[in-house]
Amino acid sequence: MITKEGVQVLVGGLSSAVGLAISEVARQEGIVYIATIPKTIQMTTTKLHKHVFRTSSHTDFEGDAIAQIAKKLGKKTLCDIQLDYAYGHDLAAGIEKGLKRHAPQIKKVLDLRSKLGATDYNAQITQILGAGCEIVTSGLWGSHFVNFAQQAKPFGLFDKVTYISGGEIASHEIAGKMGKDYPDNVISNTYELWYDHTFPGHKKFQADLAKRSGKKETAMWPVLAYIGVKFIAAAAEKAGSMDADKLAAALEGMSIDTPVGPRTIDPKTHQADAGQFWGPMVKKDGVDYRVMNPVTYYPATLD
Repeated sequence: MITKEGVQVLVGGLSSAVGLAISEVARQEGIVYIATIPKTIQMTTTKLHKHVFRTSSHTDFEGDAIAQIAKKLGKKTLCDIQLDYAYGHDLAAGIEKGLKRHAPQIKKVLDLRSKLGATDYNAQITQILGAGCEIVTSGLWGSHFVNFAQQAKPFGLFDKVTYISGGEIASHEIAGKMGKDYPDNVISNTYELWYDHTFPGHKKFQADLAKRSGKKETAMWPVLAYIGVKFIAAAAEKAGSMDADKLAAALEGMSIDTPVGPRTIDPKTHQADAGQFWGPMVKKDGVDYRVMNPVTYYPATLD
């Protein structure tokens, strides 16, 4: 795309492994990359370069929120299960840092890692049950969580623990897909909820998205792409150019309004202050999928 089509900016990425690879290409080619989903803390710390910026959250913010929630539960033991790649490793480290900060009394009794793309979790489920932990923390996202939850249900795992997870398994993409199969005792996160209008501008954004998609119950992911593109547009206008160095200079310290709150990119780390919504996923009368209630916004801070 860069050499043949003259692409000047890259926006997106899904997994942290893919995000780091895109970032390295952007560094080598000297073009701006806006990471809208990948969360590995490495991207804006040890592997930071002048042309990479992130508008999503990162694993230290996410781990800190998980630790704060764990503290509120007043429980004593914790098991952690993560995917065996950059995001999982860094989220586990972020949770540990958060626990030291907020809940040093909670003891981690089990650390588990599963391959990215794994479909069989029976061995890990058995280990968690055997460990006797009261909390399970995780970052199993997408189909990883769906498979884990379906396999854990016959064992009654979710009746025995509180499951606190990153990876946006509170998004409507997951809750809607799982429907009545979504388990009890799950607390998780999302960047956006179609039914929550905490911030000004979200109601209109969601209504426009519903009209475009033909669905009342809209997905979370579009807002991330929207924010990334909006930052590029604002930077191009400020710089008066699509030159990579000028765009990068314009992005440093830039603030914009978004449907899920204001965003500012730190000029030193190139990380946006992207908070997230967290809460328990509960049943609601007349609805065949789980919803978050109450909805609590956790800002992107490490206090």
